[in-house]
Amino acid sequence: MAKLLTSEKYSSDIAFGYKEAQKCIDENSYGLILLDWNLGDGDGLELLKEIREFEIKMPVFMLSANATYYLSSEYSRCSSQLLCNKLS
Repeated sequence: MAKLLTSEKYSSDIAFGYKEAQKCIDENSYGLILLDWNLGDGDGLELLKEIREFEIKMPVFMLSANATYYLSSEYSRCSSQLLCNKLS
């Protein structure tokens, strides 16, 4: 994804886990967050809830290899703009 964004002249940061993503969000302002559900050391849904609790208004597009109705409804409740099911 980062290579695609760079090829289209967008800048991006990559976080390889919950804590790293949390740090990036705390220290930067983004036009868009692409957030995976499985962050290795945490849960993308929990990070999304945290983002919204702190009233961070930037759009969040969620990605999941396991998008289910439950996840879809939870993401919607947290004001995620989009939930995409990743192809395996």
